[in-house]
Amino acid sequence: MSTSRRRFLKSGILAGLAAGFCLKEGALALAQNSGKKPDKKPDRAGKKRDRSIIPEGAKMNEVFFYTKKTFDPYLGTEFAIRTGIVTTTLTLIEVIDCSPNRKDDCFVLIFKADRELPKGVTILKLQHDALGKFELSLEGWKNFKDPEGIYYQAVINHALE
Repeated sequence: MSTSRRRFLKSGILAGLAAGFCLKEGALALAQNSGKKPDKKPDRAGKKRDRSIIPEGAKMNEVFFYTKKTFDPYLGTEFAIRTGIVTTTLTLIEVIDCSPNRKDDCFVLIFKADRELPKGVTILKLQHDALGKFELSLEGWKNFKDPEGIYYQAVINHALE
């Protein structure tokens, strides 16, 4: 099979760019400042702004303020997700601290579900009696101790300053 030179060059350039982004520190992927000096480039209005700070829109989301301690008291309680006319009940079964150091606040919430969530939908609105309504990104989680159960996880990672 032959490949045109144009297609070969295009594939090579795209692969090189993708590798560059992947090999760069996680700061780019997580939109956080990686210890470098703040980026004070002018925005569209011509004002110089510190682009390393967390946007105000992100700070308006409740999950921004949630920590591991927020969820610890609610182990074993139920969270509801309504998708269309179906309500799925998730029970919080575990809160795992995954902070390797004190520079971040990272934890994983493990839920057991009473039924599968729709495929392809990852950000869902959860309802809890005490915490209220908030959005989380959920993905399937394999529990080898209970292979027949339906489990989901949410990873929350806050960089501390």
